[in-house]
Amino acid sequence: MTSKNSFWANRAENMKRRMTICIFALLGQLLVYPTVLIMYYSRIQARFGSGEYASELIFKNQMQQATNDALCFSVYPVFMACVFAVLIAMQGFSFLYNRRKEDMYYSVPVSMKKRFRIIYGNGLLIYFVTSFASLLLSLLIALFQGAIIPRIFGRALISYLFTSGFFFAVYSMVIVAVMMTGNALFSILGSVCLMFYVAVWKELILSSYKFGFFERATGSLGSKTETILSNYSSYLSMVLNGPNQVSSIRNLGEVLKILMPYVVVWVVLGAVMTYVGFKLFMKRPAEAAGKAVVFTSSRPILKILLLIPLSLLAGYFAYDLTEKNVILMAATIAITALLVGFVLEAIFEEDIRSFYCHLTPTIVAMVVALAILGIYRFDVFHFDSYVPKPEQIESFLVYDPQYLSSNDHWKYENGTRKWISDGEFLREHMFLTDTEAICALANKTLSVKPDDLENCHEVSVLYRLKDGREIARVVYIDFADELSWSFIDRVYSTPEYIEGNYQLAHMEELQEDSLRTVTYTNGFSSQNLAISSPQELSDAWIKDMKGLKISSVLNGKQPIAQLELSFRSYAWLSFYIYDGFDNTIGVLQKLGVDTDRKLTVDDVQAIKVTNYHEDLLTDLNNYSSDSGLGAEAKPVEYFYDDVVSEAEYEDPALLQEILEAATADGLRDGLSDHKIDYDYEITVLLKGGENISFESGQTYYFRFFKGRVPDFVQRDTKASQEIIDAVNALKGEQ
Repeated sequence: MTSKNSFWANRAENMKRRMTICIFALLGQLLVYPTVLIMYYSRIQARFGSGEYASELIFKNQMQQATNDALCFSVYPVFMACVFAVLIAMQGFSFLYNRRKEDMYYSVPVSMKKRFRIIYGNGLLIYFVTSFASLLLSLLIALFQGAIIPRIFGRALISYLFTSGFFFAVYSMVIVAVMMTGNALFSILGSVCLMFYVAVWKELILSSYKFGFFERATGSLGSKTETILSNYSSYLSMVLNGPNQVSSIRNLGEVLKILMPYVVVWVVLGAVMTYVGFKLFMKRPAEAAGKAVVFTSSRPILKILLLIPLSLLAGYFAYDLTEKNVILMAATIAITALLVGFVLEAIFEEDIRSFYCHLTPTIVAMVVALAILGIYRFDVFHFDSYVPKPEQIESFLVYDPQYLSSNDHWKYENGTRKWISDGEFLREHMFLTDTEAICALANKTLSVKPDDLENCHEVSVLYRLKDGREIARVVYIDFADELSWSFIDRVYSTPEYIEGNYQLAHMEELQEDSLRTVTYTNGFSSQNLAISSPQELSDAWIKDMKGLKISSVLNGKQPIAQLELSFRSYAWLSFYIYDGFDNTIGVLQKLGVDTDRKLTVDDVQAIKVTNYHEDLLTDLNNYSSDSGLGAEAKPVEYFYDDVVSEAEYEDPALLQEILEAATADGLRDGLSDHKIDYDYEITVLLKGGENISFESGQTYYFRFFKGRVPDFVQRDTKASQEIIDAVNALKGEQ
């Protein structure tokens, strides 16, 4: 009993000494919860009083939404939890920063173990008591205002649990940083290092190096084994991204199911950090107060752990700024390791004259950093050259965001909807098995630089291997290479690809959603269709797509129209219609669409053709100096308007020739871009009266096919001789 009474007496005494931080925590929590809530309410009530809301029901819904915004997954409690985790942890053990205070504390007849328990436990009490009291007050205010319902109440409690787990993890990490350092400044720096060390490695170093050196690295397709820790490598990213997943989920059980893994991760890591902090406290030498690093034996390890990522980061910045100069990058890594190593040594020893001491850890860090650079630079593990053998692949998927349409995928489960990425949708639906075709496409451009391909098209491929592994790589395809078209047809022109790429082929997944609009456009006019279900239309389009050869699209076959489906959830599906899509056209004609309607000369009042002279602009940028074209020439920034030329036409014969050589800009499917001449932009002005112009009338944009620009257009939009002479002069000077 004496021991127990002594423990509680010491706890009460410690809490009295921490009264300032208690008051500060309470004020901060009141600012985070009730104050923000009252501000939201007052703004809505003022709007209601001024008549901005049409009914009391709308006002009530706005008040409930304000409660949700203030108490459920708001950024303010998260920020305050992080701030108080640092302040409470450092204030509780601040006596460790001062030798005289340390001696005074140690002179009190309290064991080291009990002292840690008292201070650590009181820190938790300060946060949880003040935060819960503030939350409770906010809930009472919301209840008094009639602005809370059971669902919002549940979300508020889950949010509080979520934020509390975050506080516990950060608080425990700061405790570890305090135990390893001897003054407040280095405790803060140590806390930052612990919180972001893994994130720096994963996001700023490994990811940057991978995408900086490997041309076939892709971030479009994740791994099926991804976990919370592999997705979000820092506490901050976890706490910010977690709530995003439940923003539109109404079912509390589903919300709790999604967020509990985050809380578990924080509690487990917090417990581990607490144990480490306690052990360090027990072993902390009495003379450590004021020193940058408490444990002398840890200095070489800390130096290596800090120098490697810092030097790699500095090296990559040099690599990026110097347009991939690897030699300068290696020099920057070596110099950074030496300089930062000197600084750290001077800090550790608290003597600037000792900066050159203990060079071994610095050299080790430098060698390791350069070795990591070498691994990426020379592709030691053959990342970029990897293509599995066909017999190793069980199935694969191809992610091509430019392939014929755009999709915005939603998943419906238990009455809730969730946005899913393209990659997630493809993983669930696309299982291609013609492994010889995809390997042939991958190997065909393996030894070629993407910039050397005539029409380089980039797709992401996920190989599902028979041994259970999943490997994602970029595959570069030259769509201008007709020898590749047979392999492309074997991948793209298959039922497995069509069904796996389009949610339109899985209308049963959209049954819980309702259709808002169906819009048909042929490039110059649009029509909303009166349709309640897209099932018949989608079935017809999927059937037509399965009969389409992609090689014909690559050869210049253009869409004749586009359909866009918009749903109640604001999901949308967009897809192209080609000549020969008899099933789709038949359904559209039954719905009253004139699918034979084409733009004719009779619809057009005038056409303006703009020639951007991309080659001349490129030469001006590549060859001109910063001061312009010689002493008397205009600066480079003024040449854009000078290079671009325009011509307008109203003669029906000329208009007809232009229309025959062009295609609607809004109907470009992305696969036949190599057939389009992007030097020219065609603006078509439809008839609408005598006073209309290109600025005020109804206009649409078209593009010429390559090699089909009429001679009179080339002549009328030719660049001025002055510009041509200036570019030739620049080339001659170079």
